[in-house]
This record gives sequence, C-alpha cells and structure tokens, in this order.
Amino acid sequence: MTRTYGSHLERVFEALVLEAIDEEKNVLESGNVQSFDEYKSRSGYIRGLRTALDILEEAEYFIRTGKRRGEE
Repeated sequence: MTRTYGSHLERVFEALVLEAIDEEKNVLESGNVQSFDEYKSRSGYIRGLRTALDILEEAEYFIRTGKRRGEE
C-alpha cells in the first residue's frame, strides 16, 4: 500500500512505528520470549502498532478529501 503523507510529523511517526514493529518482530523471531503470554502480548502490540498506521492513513485521507474511505 502506498502512503502519501502531507507532513513531516506523519513521516516521522510512520518511521518510529515501523522501527518499533521491527524491534518486536526481532524479539519474537529470536525465540527470546519467556512465556506464551509474553508472546501473545508482543504479538498484540505489533497488531496495535499496525492499526495505528492504518488509522493515520485514514486520517490523512480524510484531511485530503474530506471523506472517509468508502464514502462517495
């Protein structure tokens, strides 16, 4: 998915969130978790970060068009 951001803040936010996702993925891929509960927590954190990026994209679209995606 191509993202088009209108501000420096949006670009920096995306970069920081993607960095946090990569850090969490590295922990999971290394098998360096103490329990299944920790695994679930870290997986949920990654999902939440991805959702935050989706919401940012939706907000940017709304600012550009005045509409939410799917509205015509």
